[in-house]
Amino acid sequence: MLIIDSIPIETCRYSRAASSRIFKENEGSAPSYGYCAAQQQLYWGYKFHCACTAAGVIVRYDLSPAHHHDIKYLQDIQDEVSNCVLAGDKGYRSSPLRLTLFEYAGIELATPCRKKELLQHSMPDDYQRIRKRVEVVFSQLVDQFAIRKNYAKPQIGLFTRIISKETLFTMLQYINLMNNQPLNQMRYTLSA
Repeated sequence: MLIIDSIPIETCRYSRAASSRIFKENEGSAPSYGYCAAQQQLYWGYKFHCACTAAGVIVRYDLSPAHHHDIKYLQDIQDEVSNCVLAGDKGYRSSPLRLTLFEYAGIELATPCRKKELLQHSMPDDYQRIRKRVEVVFSQLVDQFAIRKNYAKPQIGLFTRIISKETLFTMLQYINLMNNQPLNQMRYTLSA
């Protein structure tokens, strides 16, 4: 079982986005305008997509322009994982894609229903509880590793900082595993 979600990575303030010149070296991977429903705000930047296990170990991540829909990440991940359950939020809900993922890679997509849907494919309670693990992972990346604070000017600087912060997070989990400590409690790692 893998849990998928995304968080916004703001590259500059929304009010300064029109005049910003940073991260525009490559038009294909330039930042864009996006909307974060959880924070109910528009932003200029990227979206950090993450797939983690039920224990909170990140197995795949990606950075895309903010305007890309979450469903596009599912199309990218279908070539790299197979025969598993993907638990996501309402942003990953797509009936045609659900069928494609199952036929192509044996991936079962578990998402909650929208209020107006007639077909009620609701997630079991344990999926909803397990899906909260990715929120804990994001909280740790934001609070302890400051993944949203990026003072880079070139794109490669931003991408390098994101990769290094995610790698450090995974290394600390590995150290906890080797020391028989709780996997996602980084304070044990730092005191060892």
